[in-house]
Amino acid sequence: MAQVVGTDPAADGAGVLGEATGPNGSGVLGRGAGAGVRGENTRAGPGVWGISERHEGVHGDSRSDVMSAVAGISHNALGTGAGVYGESRGKGAGVWAVSANAEGVHGESRSAQMAGVTGLALRTTGTGAGVYAESKGRGPGVWAASANNEGVHGESRSTQMAGVAGLALLPTGKGAGVYAESKGRGPGVWAASANNEGVHGESRSTQMAGVAGLAMLPRGQGAGVYGESKGMGAGVWAVSANAEGVHGESHSTTKAAVAGFALHTEGTGAGIYGETRGLGHAGFFKGNVRVEGDLQVTGDVFLEGADLAEQFDVEADPLCAGTVVSLDEHGRVAACSRAYDPRVAGVVSGAGDRTPALVLDRGRRAASTASCAIALVGKAWCWCDADEAPVEVGDLLTTSSRAGHAMRAIDPGQAFGAVLGKALTSLPRGQGLVLALVGLR
Repeated sequence: MAQVVGTDPAADGAGVLGEATGPNGSGVLGRGAGAGVRGENTRAGPGVWGISERHEGVHGDSRSDVMSAVAGISHNALGTGAGVYGESRGKGAGVWAVSANAEGVHGESRSAQMAGVTGLALRTTGTGAGVYAESKGRGPGVWAASANNEGVHGESRSTQMAGVAGLALLPTGKGAGVYAESKGRGPGVWAASANNEGVHGESRSTQMAGVAGLAMLPRGQGAGVYGESKGMGAGVWAVSANAEGVHGESHSTTKAAVAGFALHTEGTGAGIYGETRGLGHAGFFKGNVRVEGDLQVTGDVFLEGADLAEQFDVEADPLCAGTVVSLDEHGRVAACSRAYDPRVAGVVSGAGDRTPALVLDRGRRAASTASCAIALVGKAWCWCDADEAPVEVGDLLTTSSRAGHAMRAIDPGQAFGAVLGKALTSLPRGQGLVLALVGLR
């Protein structure tokens, strides 16, 4: 039985009133195996009402190793009232919780729908967060875990602000603004937007990307960044003010740095499409280019080289550029060795400042077979011998008895079928290179 029972029928009176005038004394002190002090109200008021002008309205201390200093339990199974409710009408927090070794606020919910901890910022013009968490130690500001749903779920009805935002504010820090990791089969980050980017990333770094995706498994086949569009937009859209819109690098021994596949069997779109609206090229390749299939060109083809050449097997070691060659009995070429040779085939391409523009029949022979490109049509430098007659611009050129050299064709009868071209530069005497317009006749 209670030692003291107080009853007051007045609506605003106290059943028991205790007042302490000292700084450390208690207005009411109760001890017992049950509650030290218990307040119960059968009407509409609170069970216990505590007021203090300079301290806590209700202050609880607990020396138990498991029990709370203050506990609030809402027992009505159909009730919507909180177990503990805190409200501040001044500048302080509605609830302020501090713990030396555990959570400042710990919330658990056995509801099928409701959260363990909920924060609602209800003022429509306010800028405060619904839930704000800050860690000044090594732990995270917010740690959230869920067995069957999102660890963190954020929704925003703002016209500008994000559902979830993470800001890494330390200028020298390396931590992410938002970090997500999945150890199961789901994605590390899943983002969806009805009217804007599913994921939007901006970087003010001089080196780092706005959005980066890393596929870290050495044997994995997943993409570092994967983009797919089921509408009319691009799967990936990339824009850069000062560098590549899309930059791809591959350390694979077989795979391309950038690959494009047009997979629709009836589609007419290109696997890779390039367009330039400035003065640059729509496509630029530094290195060899291989095309398996047809090459269709609707404009001009500009070739930097000067002659049309064809690859020929050589009789002996590879010949030096500019050498005049003739055919042997097996269709191979060798340096010419007699004058007016009807077997003349052309000039070894590549001498001086001229290179072949196009080489035919390249790659159809064994790697051990010696071969060289022979200029058949176009401009090429060739070795000439002017000891018998000086070479002038416009002279017809034929083979010479000096090995690998041409000479001026003086005898029209012998020259028929042995002319390799026409001289475009002169050679007054001796031996030297002459630019020839190659054309067998």
